[in-house]
Amino acid sequence: LGNSADRDERFAHRVSPRGAAQQLYREEVSRQVDPALVEQLGPRQYRLRIFPIEPRRMLWQGDNQRSTVEEGDLLHMWLTYATVSERGQWPLPRLAELRNVYWDDLTVRTINGETLPADRRWLPSYVEATVPPDHAKHSVTFGNGQTVTARPVILNTLPDLPADVRLAVVLDRSRSMEPRRSFVASQFDALAALDADIDVYLTASAFHAADPEKVAFADVDPAEIVYFGGQDPAQLLTQFSDLRADATYDAALIITDATGYQLGEGQDG
Repeated sequence: LGNSADRDERFAHRVSPRGAAQQLYREEVSRQVDPALVEQLGPRQYRLRIFPIEPRRMLWQGDNQRSTVEEGDLLHMWLTYATVSERGQWPLPRLAELRNVYWDDLTVRTINGETLPADRRWLPSYVEATVPPDHAKHSVTFGNGQTVTARPVILNTLPDLPADVRLAVVLDRSRSMEPRRSFVASQFDALAALDADIDVYLTASAFHAADPEKVAFADVDPAEIVYFGGQDPAQLLTQFSDLRADATYDAALIITDATGYQLGEGQDG
């Protein structure tokens, strides 16, 4: 954030764990000091709260007995993120929920210097890469010494699944999955074509009428699934772990939409 269009003059920022950032935010609000907070809510979801947005000011001029309106100071916000390419395109941020932010017909959006159509209210989902992305190998080493390496592959060179592979499918039954019924159905169609032994784990929020359960793949009709309540990814995995007991699988597939918005701990009271 900054009051100048020069990014080199932006305000200093601090990166903190989510709990510490929330605590600092509440302390600043209680002191009536307006903070700004970018909070990570899920693997690919963030909540941005920007303050202060300076309001217009009414100025009274006693010499001519008139009031004038003075615009508040401009506030600039820059957001930088790293992402991986998808089929020669770069995914852009997607708007999950909008609160207390306004734009009008004078709002201008540009991508790589090109102005977007005036009727577009947000960014497109993707932008074409101007230079073909380099596919590189990535490795992450954890504190216990284990290393996970991801290597780029070409889809048509992937080997076939072994015979009688055992799969666990964990399905998010949150309300946010309702618009994605067709996607869930397409995933089940693709799974049905596999030569695999599949168990389905139907998760459920605390507000869902049904309990989490483990069912056979053949007993699941995607069209009959009831989506209700909300869950974050950690709850999906916890319910899967509780239900599977001693069952072992070659792989576990999680079908979700990564919408953990506002599912973090709220302020008491």
